[in-house]
Amino acid sequence: RCGIPKRRCPVPKSGIKKEKEMRTISNQKYEITDIAHERYPWLHRIRALRQIRENVVAGDIGGFVEFEKNLDTDSDDSSWIYDNAIACGNAFVNEDSIVYGGAIVRDNAYITKKSSLSGRAVVMEDAMVQTGFVLDEAVVAGNGMVLERDGYSPIVRNGASVFGRVYGNILIDGEASVITENEVLGHLGRDTLCIKNGKRSVERLHDPRELTQKPAQRIRQASRDDAR
Repeated sequence: RCGIPKRRCPVPKSGIKKEKEMRTISNQKYEITDIAHERYPWLHRIRALRQIRENVVAGDIGGFVEFEKNLDTDSDDSSWIYDNAIACGNAFVNEDSIVYGGAIVRDNAYITKKSSLSGRAVVMEDAMVQTGFVLDEAVVAGNGMVLERDGYSPIVRNGASVFGRVYGNILIDGEASVITENEVLGHLGRDTLCIKNGKRSVERLHDPRELTQKPAQRIRQASRDDAR
């Protein structure tokens, strides 16, 4: 589905090689271990060197990165990669964002400002997610942008694809929902613009953020469920 060359298209698969000594790292937030991905051995798990989030403390093992540049090393930044999630290539995750389950961030993708990726979502090429939610096999690719506006964050889920730009209180749901390269779609206000399998409607939903955010103590279990 992500259409990436073999070395740059990791599809998380359970299983890791035996841990060896730590790899060289130059920050105080996390270290890159020698726990290699079973299928993509150039990817390695990270380990927290201090408490990073409420549910990530020193010694906790995280997901996979290719380079230190894939995850912000700032000691004040709580961004984290969990479970079997991957950040590779020139992708960068920062500003308190989380990537968990089997999600993949690759190429030049940028995940920032408390964004959340989960399930088997893929953000690739030159795409950016800023305070957005990409879930459950959704794809943001090309120059696609998922952007917060006026306190409202888009949700892209269940196989939906974004190649254009979406912002505000929008729910894009289902494989038949595709935002094309030149399309700009924005919606503000409490009512949610819903695009479900290509059909559009405006509905009064709960705050979209409530649909995706989980209490810190539940994220770990939810991530494990996604990875199964």
